[in-house]
Amino acid sequence: MADLKFPCPACQQSIVCDELWCGQEIQCPSCQAQLVVPSQHAPQQSTLVPKPPPAGASKLSIGKHQPTPSAPPPGGQRFVPGSMTAMGKKSKPKGKSNAMKYVKVAVSLAVLAAAGYFGYEWWSKKQAKAEAEAAAAAKAASDAAKSAKETAAANKPLPVVPPTWTLDVDNAKIPEGQANGSVAGTNFVVESASITRSASGQVLDLRQGTGPTPDREIMIYLRLNPGEGLAGHTKTVSQEMKGAGVPQILKRWKAGPTAALQQKFISSGYAMKLELGQTNEGTIPGKIFLALPDAEQSVVAGLFKIQPPSTEPVAAQPVGVPSPSPSPSPDRAAFEKRYGVQKR
Repeated sequence: MADLKFPCPACQQSIVCDELWCGQEIQCPSCQAQLVVPSQHAPQQSTLVPKPPPAGASKLSIGKHQPTPSAPPPGGQRFVPGSMTAMGKKSKPKGKSNAMKYVKVAVSLAVLAAAGYFGYEWWSKKQAKAEAEAAAAAKAASDAAKSAKETAAANKPLPVVPPTWTLDVDNAKIPEGQANGSVAGTNFVVESASITRSASGQVLDLRQGTGPTPDREIMIYLRLNPGEGLAGHTKTVSQEMKGAGVPQILKRWKAGPTAALQQKFISSGYAMKLELGQTNEGTIPGKIFLALPDAEQSVVAGLFKIQPPSTEPVAAQPVGVPSPSPSPSPDRAAFEKRYGVQKR
């Protein structure tokens, strides 16, 4: 079969093919332009579309013979040597497509791993915060319950344990109860304890009664050392002690609800243990045992709380002044005779 040689009308490249391609539309192997293979005998060209050349008989090349194709091009389909498929579309490289799939999978796994890491860290912090808040709430509830229990215990009235009178200070005992005893032969319960100031120092006032004048009262004129405060102050006095270092005691009482207030000073011959604690919420806790050498065996012992100090002054301490009663009572005369108190 004869070869047909003709130039490409677009790029003038010389093309050689079998004459069976005459009248067929092909693509230039050089510039890829669409063209129709011319016929050698144009006047005799049939109006019918010629059949494709049989297998192994077609040729298409640029200026030289091409290897015989393994199969003839299908009728009506475009034949593009090299990079074109039978449908005229380029095939995609499989290696590149697989690589892209691997990249996408790797990126997805990385995103999931990062989300899991940060999500777990966030959840861990949230869980730790919730546990800390629960622990703080439990502690606050426990502290509140403990405080309420302590407050209830503090507000609970102390028992009243009657003390035993003795002038032997070594055998004197302070009962664990509300300070109480007897004054001038009448029961005495300390309902209030306070500190007042006198010209010569501070006075511990243990009182029963809420009126302008007490029903019964024990006043202790404290002699603090320079720089010494009430908190933590302790004092022990035995009946043998005398002199300026011994606090003076003032006993005051009423013989009846409407009777006049009577009083008596005692400067020695008594037994006392006094212990003041540290200030707590504005009050000072205290313990006392005080036994007086009077005929009625006046005594007060137990626990009390001193309220904040009063700014109102009291009468100056009448050191060495006898009882203000018009005439000395029999017990006063016996006391002066026993302890050698000189009259002035």
